[in-house]
This record gives sequence, structure tokens and C-alpha cells, in this order.
Amino acid sequence: MNRFGNKTSSALSTSSALVKFYRGDGTDFGGRYLKDIMKWDMKKLERDHAYIQTMFPLPEPSMIVGGSAPKIDYEVFKAFRKSPSLRRALYDSFHRILWFYGLEPKLNEEGQFEAVEKNPDSWDKSTRSWNAQFDHNHLRITRIIRCLRVLGLEKEAQAFYEFLKENAVGASKTSHMYWTRAAKRPLNVKPDLDIDEEKYHTVGDTFLKAYEKRLKEAGEKDKQYGKGNWTKTEQEEAEENWSQSDVEDVI
Repeated sequence: MNRFGNKTSSALSTSSALVKFYRGDGTDFGGRYLKDIMKWDMKKLERDHAYIQTMFPLPEPSMIVGGSAPKIDYEVFKAFRKSPSLRRALYDSFHRILWFYGLEPKLNEEGQFEAVEKNPDSWDKSTRSWNAQFDHNHLRITRIIRCLRVLGLEKEAQAFYEFLKENAVGASKTSHMYWTRAAKRPLNVKPDLDIDEEKYHTVGDTFLKAYEKRLKEAGEKDKQYGKGNWTKTEQEEAEENWSQSDVEDVI
């Protein structure tokens, strides 16, 4: 059994649009199913600007489509981290977007994800646009890294970031800065927020602050899936340590 496993949680948030979308029985806000988006060619993936918000959701509202795109809330966060099948579907989306960027996953001898590498069949053609100083795909890449981390694919997010750091030589320093923030900041701190590190604990969604606080207190080093012990009760107990002003000061 690989790390995606074969079992799913019985406590999935079936009412969530994002969970339904990734389970295959719901659409994005444009009425498209994930299975159909996965079949799009490179031109369609490049020109359509309203699929990426559901394919790689964030805890924050979209700057492009505003409130139309669903956000990651606590129920979505919990569902993905407890469901191997949801994480597998997200990994498949990541695989597809790597193809769009001229990349592919590098697998080890057991067939498990190890790193991101160039796709020899499409690297030269695909990078002509996005591996440039300024391109709208740089915002997408920041979103993808952050989404993967929040929903439990930390290893994939870090591998993508490490590849970009070494190979996206055409991208601006500003884009690299946002990619670094997306990959290295605590999950409750969004990449476009200019804030001193000592204030990290004061911003962001309450459930992400509580999650990071709990990991820090427990000395948890592996943030991949939260070790499967992250329950609603534990979240509520952790949140009691935050003042009302902290709760209201969300992004």
C-alpha cells in the first residue's frame, strides 16, 4: 500500500463544494467536473482563468473571481487530511498541472513520489511563457504550493518549490519571494502578507493558527497529514488559547 492508502474517512464533509468536486460528484463554480478539466489541452489550461481556484483552493478569497470560488475551511482541511482518496485526487491534479508546465513527477523504485523534474517531451515548449520575468502563471504557482501544503501534500509542495528555486531562472525575484513564502511560512500566514515573523501567530484563519500551535507544542516535525489525530475537539481546545481579537484578525 502506498501512502495514499485505500481507506477513506467516514466523516467527510459531504456538504462541501470542494469535497464534492474532488470526489467527482460536484462541479466547480463554472459547472465543470474535475474529470473534464483533467482532459483539457495546454491552450485551454492557459486561457481559462476560472478553474484554478477550485482545482487548487486556498483559505483566502480569490483575487480573480472573488466570492465565487469556494475556500478551504476547517471541514475541508480535515476531510483532505483524513482521506487518502481526496489527497490522491489532489495529487492527480498536481500531476496534470506539472504536465502543463513542462514538468513531471519523479518516482522512486516503489512508484512513490520523490521529486519534480523536467518532462523531456514538453519542457522547452511549455516554459516559453511562464519561465519569464512576469507571467500570470507565477500567481498560479504560488497558489498551487500553498494549496498542496494546506491540504496535506507537503512533500509535493516542497519538491515543486525546490525545482522552481533551481530552474525557474527567468522568473523575477518578487515571484521567487512569494514562492518561498508559500513554501516556508506557517500555514496560517498567506504569502502576500507583509508581516514580521514574531507576529505570525496573530494572523490567519483560526483553525490554521490552532493547528500550527498544536504542532509546535507537541514538537511535531512531520506536518504531512497531522498524524491522523486532528479532531474537532482538539481544534476547539486549542482555539481557547486565542483571544477574541486574534480570532477576529483573520485574513
